[in-house]
Amino acid sequence: MKRRREKQTMYKATEILSLPIRDIKEGECRGKARNILFGAKQGQYYLELDKSCLGQAEVLAKENIAGIGENFILIEKKSDIKMALSADETLRASLRDSYVLLGVEVISESGCHLGTIVDFIIDEKGVLSCIILDDEVSIDKADIITVCEDVVFVKVAGDDGKTAKKDNKKDFTEENTEDEKVEEEKSPVGLTVKEDVSSADGAFAIKAGSVITEEIFNQAKEHDAVLALGFVAV
Repeated sequence: MKRRREKQTMYKATEILSLPIRDIKEGECRGKARNILFGAKQGQYYLELDKSCLGQAEVLAKENIAGIGENFILIEKKSDIKMALSADETLRASLRDSYVLLGVEVISESGCHLGTIVDFIIDEKGVLSCIILDDEVSIDKADIITVCEDVVFVKVAGDDGKTAKKDNKKDFTEENTEDEKVEEEKSPVGLTVKEDVSSADGAFAIKAGSVITEEIFNQAKEHDAVLALGFVAV
């Protein structure tokens, strides 16, 4: 008799992003996810589909995932995948407050650069277990102090604030140049906002129909509103 495979209870982000999404009702493949967005509520996350483009983002909420297996992510039906721009206000508000972890810089509480997040592990309830850095060091969720838009601050045992790990030293001039290139390619400058957008602190706001200028984009970055801006820019 063939032994039954035990149900998987922990998932790596890179494993999830490698799996095609297939709907049970029609049996069609709906693409793959290109990123995982964490919501403000614990256990809440969204998969952003790889066929999405700026202003037409498609997302799949964790609660609409029927199962994650060895070969596929299963959903009940195609309509479980939502267009962010036309979603209800509850979903749009949750997406505005969401954040990403992959590719984000990690800094210790004493100001040492530790590396970049290349993977992380979540459990079957969607709760973060640990983050994995580019030198394969893992940091438990209990040691995460703060998650910001482009940096995560963590506690590190024995960190005296004087030295960073030798293997993690980088040429920051070269790194900044690469970041600028990527930012340039993804910049929504010149696009039009389809609906009102405001930052969580209320310090930044832009009306529907406005054209995104360099100045507006920089203000959005200052007030952590770039992700919200991207969802409604076309």
